[in-house]
Amino acid sequence: MCRRQSTRYRIGGGKRIYLVHIRKTGGTSLNHAFLQTSGMDSSLLYEQLVQKKDHRVCCGDKVFVGWNIKHINAGHYYYAFSHTPLHQIGSA
Repeated sequence: MCRRQSTRYRIGGGKRIYLVHIRKTGGTSLNHAFLQTSGMDSSLLYEQLVQKKDHRVCCGDKVFVGWNIKHINAGHYYYAFSHTPLHQIGSA
């Protein structure tokens, strides 16, 4: 279901939003801002991402991924984040 939902996203010419979360630069605040686009409390959604084994949550018509390079590389998300540098995404 998450993959099917993510094929409908047309952000910036069909690209997904991926945040390279550099520590101590306000990344958590950005994460919460994007998680709020779900219509759900961002703290609750973040906690769900933490607790789920694959760190992926489908919420409404959006798919959110945290720290899961496999899902990030597959591109099946609306918004994703991790501490993995962009130059390592796609090669992991």
